[in-house]
Amino acid sequence: MRKASESPLRYFERTMNSILLFPLPSRSPLDAGRLKLELEMVAVGSEKLACVSSSPQREPNSKVSAPSSAVLNYDCFDPSTHALLMSYSNSVTKEFGQIVKIQGRYLPRSVVISAGKQKIFTVSVEAIEGMKPDDAALIPPADAVLVHHTDNQQSVHPNNEVTAGNLIKKTQPVYPHMAKTEHIQGIVVIAAVIGTDGRIRNLEVLASPSPLLTESATDAVKRWEYKPYLLNGTAVEVESIINVTYSLGQ
Repeated sequence: MRKASESPLRYFERTMNSILLFPLPSRSPLDAGRLKLELEMVAVGSEKLACVSSSPQREPNSKVSAPSSAVLNYDCFDPSTHALLMSYSNSVTKEFGQIVKIQGRYLPRSVVISAGKQKIFTVSVEAIEGMKPDDAALIPPADAVLVHHTDNQQSVHPNNEVTAGNLIKKTQPVYPHMAKTEHIQGIVVIAAVIGTDGRIRNLEVLASPSPLLTESATDAVKRWEYKPYLLNGTAVEVESIINVTYSLGQ
């Protein structure tokens, strides 16, 4: 793999396996009726892609209805092959290119991740080769020991709509006076780990319009608190992307 910057972002390094092999959102919110899906054909450059947009639903008075907020996510596919070509979630766009089909799956050989017009991470895969079940790489050594991991030993990545719905304490960021004076606005995109106690740790800024907004956003987010995310009844750590929006119109 080849990274775009000299200081690669740790969050995308940790999640690259999912980005390359399992890029679509989890089915659980859809199966639980927590997402509304809509399909439309969208012109992207000279191509028309089949795009599925998803937005969270709420249940006032036990009736599921779509919220008034704008669509948060979309995934766009090649209409002929159904291969994923582009996805957007939490102000981050992922573009998948040089698609190859191997062993019944479509895989990208290049991924470009951007926040707005800012390219923040790229990956290039030099080769993709199939493996046979009897490949030596799949055969464990004779002295290998099977280790069972419980769910709470592993960090998971639920849909960001789910983690946003668990937010119980939100400290509003202070809009820096200098940023207002210089008419700086936009979205600070932050990756963070939500611990089993619901507290934020391991903040990492993925993109920001200006250093003037970065410090303000991280100072606020590190004080946010969430209801612990439960997996099979047990609190587990989760990784999430958080957007902090600064708008001069507000």
